[in-house]
Amino acid sequence: MKKTLSLVLMLVFALSCMSVFAEEDNFPFTDPNVTAPGTLPICKERVTVSIGVSQNSNIIDYYTNWSVQYVQDRCNVDIEWVLFPATDADAESKLDLMIASGAELPDVITFGLNDTTALKYGQAGVYIPLNKYYDNGGAAFLNARMEEVGQPNFLNYLTSPDGNIYVLGRNNSSFGNVVAYRAWLNMDWMKALDLEEPETIDDLLDVLRHFRDDDPNGNGIADEIPMVSSAAGWAANAFAYILDMFDYYDSYGNYHVVEDGVLDVVYDRETYRDALRLAKQMVDEGLLSELSFTQDFASLAAMGASDPQIAGLLVCGSKSSFGNNFDSYTCMINVEGPDGHKAVTKTPQIPTMMCAITSSCKNPDVAFRLMESLYGDTTWETIQYLGQPDVDWKDLTDEERVEYDIGIPGNKFVLRLKPIHGQVQNSNLQQTVFPTLTTSAGIPQYIVADADGNVDMAQVLKTREQNARYDELKKSFPAECVEKIIYTAEEIDAWSELRTVILNYVNECQARFIVGDMDIENDWDTYLAELEKMNYEGLLEMDREAYNRTMGK
Repeated sequence: MKKTLSLVLMLVFALSCMSVFAEEDNFPFTDPNVTAPGTLPICKERVTVSIGVSQNSNIIDYYTNWSVQYVQDRCNVDIEWVLFPATDADAESKLDLMIASGAELPDVITFGLNDTTALKYGQAGVYIPLNKYYDNGGAAFLNARMEEVGQPNFLNYLTSPDGNIYVLGRNNSSFGNVVAYRAWLNMDWMKALDLEEPETIDDLLDVLRHFRDDDPNGNGIADEIPMVSSAAGWAANAFAYILDMFDYYDSYGNYHVVEDGVLDVVYDRETYRDALRLAKQMVDEGLLSELSFTQDFASLAAMGASDPQIAGLLVCGSKSSFGNNFDSYTCMINVEGPDGHKAVTKTPQIPTMMCAITSSCKNPDVAFRLMESLYGDTTWETIQYLGQPDVDWKDLTDEERVEYDIGIPGNKFVLRLKPIHGQVQNSNLQQTVFPTLTTSAGIPQYIVADADGNVDMAQVLKTREQNARYDELKKSFPAECVEKIIYTAEEIDAWSELRTVILNYVNECQARFIVGDMDIENDWDTYLAELEKMNYEGLLEMDREAYNRTMGK
């Protein structure tokens, strides 16, 4: 009897040890069905995770979608889809109704996520904090690749002001879009007039005067517009481009700069005033069109696509809408301002919030591991963008990589066989639902094959040249700049209205100074005094505190 009891006790002890060891192997996960961080599949026994999505009409069927099958097989899970309305606003309304009625929510929500909603639903207990995973090695795939993708602050940008991280994020960096504030130079006109690309402000003014005076489109009519942008549209801001010649324009339009770690604004500086002086000179000389401050982007795009060509230098984020003139324009290297100053606006390529785990989730360990595991899959990056391997895209041979190189190092580089983005298809989820990490060079790059599988080498060479110019522009990024500021709900409530009033005043006066409705010399002090009355320094101090908190200072 004693011997049997001893054997039983030994067996119990052994099992308890195995349990402890299993938990240690699995830490920080407590679900015994979940495998250790950084391993696949994520589940020992297949389980189901429900995912709420804002329905995308381009996806034929979520259940049979090829990329969904790929994820399920890779992780050993089944996914149950809960479809919400197509727009985020309608989807959030439905979610609010479900919360108010006490209905069971999907395990994971993948829509309507931003700093405000993450904090709102997190503090309400709808989304669970994920800190225990991030702080204790649960995000092994993410940790292994954060430095590789050039995002050391990845988690900072996902952290709510209360210190919790309620989401998993997606890094969506783009090699070219990081220099979105670009000026597109008409190279047909440059060749027709035998001009050299400008390197200084004086050079730029000289080129624009030739565009104005020398009939570069050859139609015998003075219809040329030397330089133009629009009042709206992606990175279509002529004054932002000019300001970078003297100081710095941040892509959020707050006029923030960071110097020696301290946040400041530029709209009260002499450098800003000097930029206004140059912009006004350009308008007065007919070099910069006043339409830049009033017209919409569609009008700007029409100028870029016109036949005959009428625009010499267009400031906007992309030349894709220039139609048959697409190849006539190239990205101009930024010119040098006073005292050798050169700056380029950096458009932050920072994480966006992709999904959150709800308090209804019975297997949060499984849900977290499902989403987090995709950070470690470099093939998934390309699937998310281009679809099914060997059907929508395929890898290149080593020889083809050399021949077709478009000048983006360290990146996934493939041959696209057919376009699927924005198309009705069943290959992928159109970059929605699941987290992704891309390399520091950006989204998976590709060259395009025609129906016979042939590649246009002339286009490859043009793309290579364009990417080299983007690389050159990146050399003028400031050493420090604001990538993101996360505000508390109290800060937003207290300051958002004043921010709108101040920025509206700054932008209104900016346009008035440039077109001559205000005098840069005589009305400058009045402008500064009005900013002080508005308490712009109080707003700046609050921004500094929020910025320091966001950056973990």
